[in-house]
This record gives sequence, C-alpha cells and structure tokens, in this order.
Amino acid sequence: MKKFSVAKKCGVFIFAAFLLFANLECGEIHQPIRNTIETQIKKQDDISRIYYPTGELQQGYIKDEILIDANSLEQAQEYAVTLNAVLVSYSNGLAVMQVPSADDSLIYAERLCLDLPPVGLNYVYEISENKEKVLSSPSDFSMQFFHQNMNNIKAWEITTGSLDVVVAVIDTGIDISHPKFEGRISEKSYNSHTDKQGIEYVEDDHNHGTHISGIIAAAQDDGREFSGVAPDVTIMAIKSNVPNDPRLIELASVIRGIRYAADNDVDIINISLGRSYQSGENPQEKAAIEYAVDKGIVVVCAAGNDSSEDVSYPAAYEESIAVSATDYQGRFDYSYSNYGSKLNIAAPGTNIYSTVINGYDSISGTSMASANATGVAALIKSKYPNFTVRQIKERLYSTVRDAGVLGFDYYYGHGIVDTYAALSGVQSYTANIGDINEDGVVNAKDVTRLRRYLARGWEDEGYIHEILADVNSNSVLDAKDVTRLRRYLAGGWENDNALG
Repeated sequence: MKKFSVAKKCGVFIFAAFLLFANLECGEIHQPIRNTIETQIKKQDDISRIYYPTGELQQGYIKDEILIDANSLEQAQEYAVTLNAVLVSYSNGLAVMQVPSADDSLIYAERLCLDLPPVGLNYVYEISENKEKVLSSPSDFSMQFFHQNMNNIKAWEITTGSLDVVVAVIDTGIDISHPKFEGRISEKSYNSHTDKQGIEYVEDDHNHGTHISGIIAAAQDDGREFSGVAPDVTIMAIKSNVPNDPRLIELASVIRGIRYAADNDVDIINISLGRSYQSGENPQEKAAIEYAVDKGIVVVCAAGNDSSEDVSYPAAYEESIAVSATDYQGRFDYSYSNYGSKLNIAAPGTNIYSTVINGYDSISGTSMASANATGVAALIKSKYPNFTVRQIKERLYSTVRDAGVLGFDYYYGHGIVDTYAALSGVQSYTANIGDINEDGVVNAKDVTRLRRYLARGWEDEGYIHEILADVNSNSVLDAKDVTRLRRYLAGGWENDNALG
C-alpha cells in the first residue's frame, strides 16, 4: 500500500521542519508520531466525545474530531497515523478521527503539504423538541389539508406509488410497529450511528423520523381517512441520531447514511435536517450527495427553520432539491421558513398532521415541506421508473403552481408543488397574486370581486383565495388591498412594483 510522507509534495524536510517550529498565527502545528497502527485505533466507546458549540456559527460540532474520506479501513488507519490521530470509527467510506485540535489538524495537513483528501468538522444537528400533545386517536384525513393544497387526491387516480420505489429517510428512525408502515419498511433499514443493519435497529426514539416517514408514505385507510403522499412506496429508515440524546444527529452519521442508501438501491433520499449556511460547505457531505446523485438518486432537503435569507446545508448544495414551507392557505410561512437564491420549490410545512410514535400529531417545519416534496418525487418515480434525476427535477420545477412574484422568486422558488400536474405532465392552472377571480388575468374585474367580498363577506360572495387577494402581503384583507390593486392596474409594474 502506498505510504504517505509528511513532506511528499514539498519535497524537502527542511521546509517541514521550519513550519513545525515557526510561530504561526493559525496555531500550533503538531508533529506526527509514527506509532504503530494498532496503538492509534480505539473503539468509539473508549473515546471521550464532547459536543462543543461554535458560537457565531450557531451550529455545534464535536470537539477535536475531523472527518476524512477513505477508500478502506486500511487507508483510514494510515491517515490516522499520518495525522497523529485516533481513529474513532470507519464505515461507508468515511473515517472519524480524534485529534489534538480539529483546527490545528486542518492547518497541519495544509501547511505540511500532506497528500490527503480534504478534512472537515463533525457538525451536530439538533432537532427541536415537539411540544404538541401526541394524539392517540384514530387518523383523520380532514386534518391533512396539504393533500388538497398539493392536488394529491386527483393525483392518486394516476398512481399511489410502487413498492419498487424505495425512499430513504435519514432521520431519527421510524416507529417499526406503527400500522401505517406495515409491510413497507425495508429490511435493509440501517442505523448509521451504530453501523447496524435491520429493522430492529431503527426504532424511533424521538418522533421526528416517524412523522417525516408518515408524510411521505403512510398507508391509506379505507375511504382515504388518512394517507401519506405516496402511500404505496417502500421506506428505508436510516436512523442517525445519538442514542443517549435523540435530539442530536452527527454529520458523520448523515454522510454514512447517504452513502449507505446510495449503495443499496434507493430512489429518493429525504434529509429533513439542516445547519447554518454560514458554517459553509463540508467536503465530505457534498461528496456524499454528489455520489448519490451520480447513482441516479434524487436528494430532497429542508431549507431550514431560521427565517433566514440563506438556505441551510445540505439543501444549499446545487445537487439537492431545497424546499421551503407554506401554510394551510398556500402562503410562504415567514414565521420560520428559510428562503433565498438557492431555494428550488415550496411545499406545505405548517401544521402537518402525520404519524408519530404510537399515534398521530401535527408538527410544523421545512422538514415537513421536504417530506411532502419527497412524496411527489416518489410518485413521479413510480409513474416514470426510467426517469433520471434531471428529468424528475425538471418535472417538479415545470409543473408547480406559481406563487408570489411571477416566475422564480426567493420564497417559493419555482413555485408550490402540484402532484397531479407532476404526474400528468400538464402544468396546473397558475394563479398569481391579484388574480382574485382566478381567470388568469389581473384586471378591473378583480378589483370589483375584492370590493364586493369585503362589503358582503363569505356568505354572500362565496370563497375567495386569501393569498391572491392579499396584494400588499400584510396578512389582512382590507381596503388597502383594493387601493394597492387599483394603483397597480393604473401604473403597472414599473410605477407600483410587483404585487405581493
């Protein structure tokens, strides 16, 4: 096997020695100790692992740990010796190492010109606790407004999914005894934190993973009293959270989950997790997503719940489908959803009713929006099994219902998912803000419709789509919206800007 020298690329040991003893602003450089490989390896349980906050990044990472890609255990062992590191764990092409200082190790590899792959920090995702009361009552389709918003009921006339389509959910696991998943949890389900395969190793201990899986693929009752978006697809649960603190998920476990799913014939990967955009790209995470996409797998991610103008990672990678959240009216939920130029599409995410451990509950977040979009992607794959990643993306983006400013915008991306349109290939009717009578044209008739509604109310004038009528986007329908719409019609875009 090829050996690595601390001065391989530099060519001279004098330069390496200079760096070791120089007073460098970026910190102390640690000289590698050439111990035998056996003394460098310890079991994960023997390692003291500290979850350490990063302050300004608002994202935790594990103190003194780095991630590095390796093609084999032997290569990971050699990297550990070169970096004077303890190999904490290795699986699915990723090595976790404990080093004297993560930052200093990055400097060491760079300044001594070590011929190593890029290294990164082992970030820790934290899932917000669900404070809603868990419902043990029967499922209730009437609470699942998102099916109507997404045009799912009509879409199910085309397909409800195929067992041959496998969706990997990288999360906190799944309630393996929940009746909504009976017979549709893959035997290849995997615990990427403990590196164990099998359904018995992915039991949910938090709720988040079960809720996400239910949105995607909960079975339909007779009479469709309850349903996931794609109720007949298969779920591969990838349980990635920390056993003694189920709120936490290490980036290393996410990366291993992605690679495992990619190597085990899944079609879609849902990642309803996120870390701050400001923390930047992680080379191992990006490489894992690229690996999955290159194998023909669609990766769908949550945009994040920080009301930030930047989409979180891993949604921010170009290869991912980044999903923002809308409420029951189809309006972008400013109270939590991230947005920005890297956003792709929007989907319902507020008060989404789905499965939880031993019951059902409503939870809000872009996690839920991502799951809804994942369900649509799974139905597309079921209907068109030969579609490539590019074709599935194009179908999703081209058949959305436009919302907000006409065309692409930072809140809805290309628009809100429309499941029936995505399956039929026929773009659904697109209504824009100001088109209050929904006839495809913003004109004086819309002013009249709004004025009559405000004067007479629901009973006399019937239903009105509030997101289209709230033309000044202040969440209140009143005379100001009439004035705004009249000014727009009189002056046009340039004089009164866009509606919404």
